Amino acid sequence: MTNDMFNQTHKALAQHLKPLVKSAARNFIHRLEPWLGTPPAAAPAPAAPAPDLTSAVWTLPDRPLTVALPPVAELLREKHGGESLTQVAKGLFGDDGTVQTGLLQALSEEQLQAYVAADTSPLPPMQERAHYFGEQHVSYWLNGLSDYLFLKGLLKSAGIDPEGHFRFLDFACSSGRVLRHFLAHAPKAEVFGSDIYSNAIRWMNRYLSPKGFFFQTAIVPTLPIPDASIDLIFCGSVFTHMDEFEESWLMEFRRVLKPGGVAFISLHTERTWDAMAKDAGHPIRRHLLEHPYRSLESDTQPVPSAWFDQPMPSERVVLRYMPSPFHNIHTFYKADYIRTKWARFFEVRELLQKVHGAHQDGVVLIKR
Repeated sequence: MTNDMFNQTHKALAQHLKPLVKSAARNFIHRLEPWLGTPPAAAPAPAAPAPDLTSAVWTLPDRPLTVALPPVAELLREKHGGESLTQVAKGLFGDDGTVQTGLLQALSEEQLQAYVAADTSPLPPMQERAHYFGEQHVSYWLNGLSDYLFLKGLLKSAGIDPEGHFRFLDFACSSGRVLRHFLAHAPKAEVFGSDIYSNAIRWMNRYLSPKGFFFQTAIVPTLPIPDASIDLIFCGSVFTHMDEFEESWLMEFRRVLKPGGVAFISLHTERTWDAMAKDAGHPIRRHLLEHPYRSLESDTQPVPSAWFDQPMPSERVVLRYMPSPFHNIHTFYKADYIRTKWARFFEVRELLQKVHGAHQDGVVLIKR
């Protein structure tokens, strides 16, 4: 390359990158605003108190692993005696109208017993599963089974044999609530699990089947997985708490999926928002008001209760926990946003309601 060509290339790159760098810097400073305090002024205002980092920031610190719980069959004997499994499931979940509960209700007693007998791995105590389901360990196991049944159906709809060989990635899998069922019931599958929390990865490597591949991820989108190698990606309760890198993660999912591969992502949609507007006691609304959250769409910070009485103010709403710029995000999407923006990366096959608990919907994406 001649000097003239080098100089022209350098100048073009500088002109292209300059606005991108400025934009990234502005965004980073904006996220740090809660910690920057009040800038000096002609009449200085009282300094804002420093955030209490011991209680304000929700984190999952590394710690020694706690003792594992027995397999589900033993827990069922301890907690439910000789009660039939169909009655146990009905008593724990009732009829909440979710897709997963419907799948559990469709199982016979013999089918449920077979699923229990096949899973002989220990269960994680609540400390090793981010306190999901508290001390309701059987509920935790059944909920994971119901997601497995749903994903098994997605494989069939994509023409993939759920009893044959395929590769499954559980993205942000915690300590294996869902993927443990693939390890137990799909012996020919290659099962990958990732999570940002190192204790979850350590727990799975110690207590779940060595056939699984478990690794820690970071916020920045990257997966140690080859191109076009995965058949199915499950992403539950992740994009509901993602403020940055949405498109980058979608592109990374597209990279690792095979042509015809399926990704399922759960979402908070305008249905979730409308439910909050109709119910002042809605658990998500109550949480967002009991803790200080802010949004770019709100002139008042923290967001007031009246703000949730109105329709979603934009096609994508991100609420950030005010004491920390990096933790505890709640994100809501309009269905039209998913159908248009995400269609740049995937075929948006279907939007489903109440498909990850009662408050989350989900989207089925196909790589073409």
